[in-house]
Amino acid sequence: MGGGGMGWGLSSWAYGPMLYDWGLASYYNPYYLVPQTVVVDQPVVYDYTQPINPSVAPPDATAVDTADDLFERGREAFKTGMYTAALDFADQALRKLPNDATLHEFRALSLFAMKRYDDAAAALYPVLSVGPGWDWPTLIGLYNNDAAVYTSQLRALESFVKQSPNSASGHFLLGYHYLDQGHGEEALGQFRAASKLEPRDSLSSKLVQSLEKARREALGPAAEAKPAEAAPAPALVPPAAEPLPTVAVRPGNLDGTWSAAPDEHTKITLDLTRPDRFGWTVDHDGASKSYQGVRTQGGGFMTLVQDADPSQPPMVGRLTWKDEDHFTFHLTGTDPNDPGLAFARSR
Repeated sequence: MGGGGMGWGLSSWAYGPMLYDWGLASYYNPYYLVPQTVVVDQPVVYDYTQPINPSVAPPDATAVDTADDLFERGREAFKTGMYTAALDFADQALRKLPNDATLHEFRALSLFAMKRYDDAAAALYPVLSVGPGWDWPTLIGLYNNDAAVYTSQLRALESFVKQSPNSASGHFLLGYHYLDQGHGEEALGQFRAASKLEPRDSLSSKLVQSLEKARREALGPAAEAKPAEAAPAPALVPPAAEPLPTVAVRPGNLDGTWSAAPDEHTKITLDLTRPDRFGWTVDHDGASKSYQGVRTQGGGFMTLVQDADPSQPPMVGRLTWKDEDHFTFHLTGTDPNDPGLAFARSR
């Protein structure tokens, strides 16, 4: 199941859920409120306190076929304005494929159409945390290309945000819809508001940085003089891939076992005891995940390619040595202000 991407975005999207799986980033959904009680006949569809992982293999072909059929029925219901039914079909499909990003995005759109904006933001947040959302043709296609219906729903959201200016979830959701239409300038203003109102919304902060960078590249020096809310943005283009710089770094001896603690709940163990191999283990609140693969290093960088899924992008990081027993792993393509992972030699 899939839709087109927005055509621009966060450089970290290249890694998808790997950032969370490997302990390189922490996940928090500021717009999801954990239900205090669970109604037996209305179980929680998905625990949005956890990130989705689209790379997880589906349980079996039958589950995929069933989910596809439910999604198709949901789309047909949506096109006829039966949004409650569309949401129900999306929920049923997600019980079969809980890590399908497209189903979560469709669920968010159904909630948006029903004016359940807080719930829509909660469902959308994990989608944009691991990759881009739909492009405009994909979204408007769900309305049978009837822009009038969509516009009326968008105006309702705009009215809600105007009447509730302190709703961070409303600003976040409106920013997504502006971005989907290609209105980067307006989206920038909404994501700025969301990040200011909800400091724990790290995704909006990253989107602001990405949009500001795209804006500077598109407008040049004029970008500094023009306020973000002044006018619709020009067409935003994805930033060109930058070659890895040559870094003059005193090479250290990587052989051995290393540990890092990105937060109080997470410990990472990096096993580099075997030549050209690595083992990466993440322990988070008692749950453990391990990855093995091939490593290469040179020019101040280390590249890790996992065995289990070579289709996943390699982890490429710049190494900054403090001394023989301490180095920092700065993942390329992510926020340049990220402090990186500080590893200490264990043995």
